[in-house]
Amino acid sequence: MRDPKRIPKILSLLQVIWEQQPNVRFHQLISNLQDEYSKQNNGYGRKEAAGDTNDLDFFYLEDEQWEDFLETIVKNLKKEEKSELDSDDTESRTPVSDEVFEQRVKEIAELLSEFGFEKEKVDNFVEAAKKQIQASQKEGTN
Repeated sequence: MRDPKRIPKILSLLQVIWEQQPNVRFHQLISNLQDEYSKQNNGYGRKEAAGDTNDLDFFYLEDEQWEDFLETIVKNLKKEEKSELDSDDTESRTPVSDEVFEQRVKEIAELLSEFGFEKEKVDNFVEAAKKQIQASQKEGTN
């Protein structure tokens, strides 16, 4: 008997992949993954069909092989996400003026108050933001 623990593992891998492509229909996702698996594994499951199309047959593909493939896809997605996060450093962001920054701080402070944050915590936030503005002004004069 096959190990039933493979079922949630494979489903969770599919979920991670599908969440990265939410506009794709389920069977479209499966079809795309089968095509990618076939490309990476010497045309596995590919059958010649009439005309210019190919058919894929994954009936005999073992779950372990499919799971390994899905894990690779998920690892690559995570690497891409990490790479995007790493490249989104503060130096590449467009600077805003101190006036715009102060206005945003006021708006955030008002929202924090509306959501019931203690006045002391809101004041601490505003003070920290003011220090940030002062530090950026000093950097600008250096």
